[in-house]
Amino acid sequence: MSSLTAKDNQIRKKKRAIQERRDRVRKFEIKLAQLAEEYRERTENYERLSERVKHANDEIRRKDDEIEDLKEQIQIKQEGFFGEDGDGFGEANPGMFVHDSGEKMSSEEMVEKSMAILMAQMEGLKQKVKGKDDLADHGGGKGEESQINVSVFYQRIGEYCSFRVTPEYTFEQLNNDACKYWEILPDDGTLRDHLNLMWPPQASIMEELSKYDEPPKIILISRIRPEDGMENIGNSSNDRKKNKSNFGMDFDGLDSDSDSDDSDSSEVNAQSLIKEWRNASGAKLSPFFHTPKVVAERNFRALNDSGSDEEKEIAEYMSIWIRLTLYCFFLYFFVSAVQKRRRVPVTNDIMHSLNDLLTSEPFKLSIDGERHYTFDEISDIDQVWQWLEGPFLNAIYPQFHYTSQALSSEESRFILRANKLIGGVRLRQYRSGNHRATGGCTDTLEQLKGVPSIDSHGCYVPYSMDRQRMYVASLGGDQAYGPGKAYEGFQYKQGRDFNSFTVFSGSSFFDRSGFAIELSHMRQRAKLELWRLRDQIWIDDDTRALYINFNLLNTNYYSISSVKILFQFTPAGYIKKDIDIDVVWLSLYGEAGSRSPDDMTFLRWADILCFAYLIKIAYDMMCELALYGFSAYFNCVWNIVDLVLIVGLTTQLLVQVYYDLVVSRQVDITLPHYIQIERQAEFFSHGINLSVLNAVLAGMGSFKILQKNLSISKVWQTLDASGSVFLSFLFILLIVGYAFVIIAHFSFGPEIAEFNSLIGTTNSLLVMLMGEFDYANIKVADPLMTILFYTLFNMTINFFMASLLFAVLNDAYAISNENFNDNESHFWQKLLLAPVKVAKRYLKRDDNGGGKNVKDKKTKGKK
Repeated sequence: MSSLTAKDNQIRKKKRAIQERRDRVRKFEIKLAQLAEEYRERTENYERLSERVKHANDEIRRKDDEIEDLKEQIQIKQEGFFGEDGDGFGEANPGMFVHDSGEKMSSEEMVEKSMAILMAQMEGLKQKVKGKDDLADHGGGKGEESQINVSVFYQRIGEYCSFRVTPEYTFEQLNNDACKYWEILPDDGTLRDHLNLMWPPQASIMEELSKYDEPPKIILISRIRPEDGMENIGNSSNDRKKNKSNFGMDFDGLDSDSDSDDSDSSEVNAQSLIKEWRNASGAKLSPFFHTPKVVAERNFRALNDSGSDEEKEIAEYMSIWIRLTLYCFFLYFFVSAVQKRRRVPVTNDIMHSLNDLLTSEPFKLSIDGERHYTFDEISDIDQVWQWLEGPFLNAIYPQFHYTSQALSSEESRFILRANKLIGGVRLRQYRSGNHRATGGCTDTLEQLKGVPSIDSHGCYVPYSMDRQRMYVASLGGDQAYGPGKAYEGFQYKQGRDFNSFTVFSGSSFFDRSGFAIELSHMRQRAKLELWRLRDQIWIDDDTRALYINFNLLNTNYYSISSVKILFQFTPAGYIKKDIDIDVVWLSLYGEAGSRSPDDMTFLRWADILCFAYLIKIAYDMMCELALYGFSAYFNCVWNIVDLVLIVGLTTQLLVQVYYDLVVSRQVDITLPHYIQIERQAEFFSHGINLSVLNAVLAGMGSFKILQKNLSISKVWQTLDASGSVFLSFLFILLIVGYAFVIIAHFSFGPEIAEFNSLIGTTNSLLVMLMGEFDYANIKVADPLMTILFYTLFNMTINFFMASLLFAVLNDAYAISNENFNDNESHFWQKLLLAPVKVAKRYLKRDDNGGGKNVKDKKTKGKK
């Protein structure tokens, strides 16, 4: 064991030594890279200095030649006089330096007279030159044509500056002037073009620019001196490092005792640093809306269209082509499968036809036989019975053909010629009783004690499961009520005994248990049952809700329609009515009910292809996770969308298979009694809702594929730039909107049906944002409040909040537009031309004997 421990210690020491050597190698590589960069910079500086020295020597030689020429022309002779020639100078005049008396002048006098003559001649030359300039000015201003304006773009802070240059103006002079303008050391700045190539320093700007059809870019790039990663630079460099910013700006001499000029300079430098940092931050892609690969490419300037490797660029766009093609195939099959399973038009037809059948037929009251009522006008118990015995019975149990001939017993079970009644019709009643004067409402309201009507009638007790149990317990051991307690329908039944389910109406939650009865599938028996229930007062003042259920099988579509009708008896005396129809397809892969016999095959192959696409997404995700890490990968929202899509689509496929093989087969349409299909309806609804969610997520996948499009990236950059401000705006909008919802609900809800609930009020205000507002109807409820509410709502939401939203997005777009020039992007052009370029290369290779060349290259590579 000791030997093994010693070996382990030696191995750990070796690993530690290897790691230390790797760290040293990495540091040396960093230092080598810096030295290589410094060598390259010094080489460029040496080349520039050599050009400047050569140019200076040429200039000196040219000046020497000019001086020699002038010396030859302006030779001063001791005897003679200059006679004017064409150029202002002539031969010497012999009597030039002689007095009138014939004596020779002294040397001082000769020099003085020579200078006077030369000054006079120079004045004459100036007059001639001035006259030529005046003629040039009168000739149309041709002197200005020798000057042009040149714009220089400083890349680090994203600013432009224009300079007026002459024909003799060189790029070196322009670089010095630009560096002086932006406060950069001339040695740190270089002028480059859009291909990142340096302009020749000693070349004339006008001559170089005249070679281009369109003015090229002149970009000023300032070198940032690397400060990190160098441990062996020395104490002097470490001292300098303390006085420099992260961007390479020197802060030496910026102390607290500096004068006003130094403080102004430091303030300018600080502002320049802040502006530079903001532009550098704004130029980066948002990692929340872009994958780590695209963010890294942008940060290393590989996303620009210029200066990129053509082979790499074609490969990238071909990769986008392949991913986009696979994505389009997946989206087509997936959305088509959802449409074929949901069958929206058919479902809508079934629901509307059944709803119209149950609600459109009018009926008369037994007391008032002159007036006709409809389902929506039911307001008391007598109208409920008349509707059950009239339109409801005629709709569920048809008895005559359109030729007025009687239908057979089997034909009478078909509604609208295609919907067969499965089992019977179940009627379920919920009761909670009432309180007499000895208890209930009189316990809380002392004023009601002794009122005769309260003593005889009692108080309304709202429904709840506990109150219904208390009411059932008060009925005695038989748990029955009324004159017909010995018959079915008057006895209390537990929900598990007759396969019932709970009901939520939006305002009340009804238990599975209740007082239930099932009508026969035969019309005459069902009619007799209804008459008996009415005669024995099955519905009375203790009734809180009546729930009617029946199922219809559509033989053409192989679907079941679960019809649920609910009557709620409110404390106000109003009867709330609601009809809910759920259309459930009994097969998600069967060909019954489809438009074409090939739909079954299409649905199966669509699921197989979608699952294969999921495997491809999962494989790409695992590779990128291994490359970028968990935190960096899931920092992008589109990667999260892919993960949710994988989980959601896998769950959807499992639910569909389980529904088809297990859940839908639990429905037995041959049973003679009522069966509830709530489980099938819930599974079918969950599967469809999940498929709709997955369809939305699948559509969002296109944003990940088209990330390299700068125009699309600019939109996401705008949202990212608005970030916290946009969320703060949404919070303020939520609070303000909540206030208006409360005001509208309590002000207009008691009289306007659209505002009688918080959800309905919210929907009405959202519709009001679109410009639809029933002002005349609401004004009747409260004229003064309507004026105030309408004015404040429009001023606050439509004007102030909308303007604030536009301002936030406008500022964010301005920031994004400053750093992302999508005019330089040719994404769609390159995407469309990439296959063409690849095809041309293959054709060219085939023309040149491509197969043989490839074989030769492979053989050469093996050698």
